[in-house]
Amino acid sequence: MPINKNNQMSTYINKLHIFFLLFISIALFCACAGQKRMMSDKECILSVYTNRFINGNEYIFYKTQEDISWFKNFINGTITKQRIKEITKPVKGINFDSLLTTVDYQLWNKSLNEYNSITWNQEKLSSIPFIKENEIPDYYYGKGIPAPSDTIITIYKLSTPIISNNVALLYYSIKTSPLNSSKGYLMFAKINDKWQIVAKDVIVAVG
Repeated sequence: MPINKNNQMSTYINKLHIFFLLFISIALFCACAGQKRMMSDKECILSVYTNRFINGNEYIFYKTQEDISWFKNFINGTITKQRIKEITKPVKGINFDSLLTTVDYQLWNKSLNEYNSITWNQEKLSSIPFIKENEIPDYYYGKGIPAPSDTIITIYKLSTPIISNNVALLYYSIKTSPLNSSKGYLMFAKINDKWQIVAKDVIVAVG
């Protein structure tokens, strides 16, 4: 029986279509899995920061910083090995040369250029004391003065962690009133599958 060339071509096209759909599905799955992993890392970094620095009457703003121009200016616009060494003091036992690679600096700069603010998952991160805009007292913005019965609170506004493989940068600002604030940044690294602070800024800016 002669082979029907039309049927043969149709079968080939159908197989090609199925292969293409399978390829797209795998690519989307990998992309989502990668994004989920990165978000998990960001949340872990937030938890490490909270456990280290947040005490009573201190809160994390529920969204990350929208404007990180201060941080960009602080690092002179581009993250380099030389600049990191100038403005950062590693904790004891940490060697920048063994911790950071050229790829890390490249990915940091890429993430910095593509920076986006995120809203923390307050339900998932229920142990962290978040505060929303409508919960911040008026005196925090210079509208009046706190009453004697008011508790003075401190609010930490953090950047979205800027992650490259197993190292990350986190810009922060701390504020108790319009006249009392500071800002700086920290470096984190994932060592033995756990995120930890590995370096601090040399100079913390006030105001």
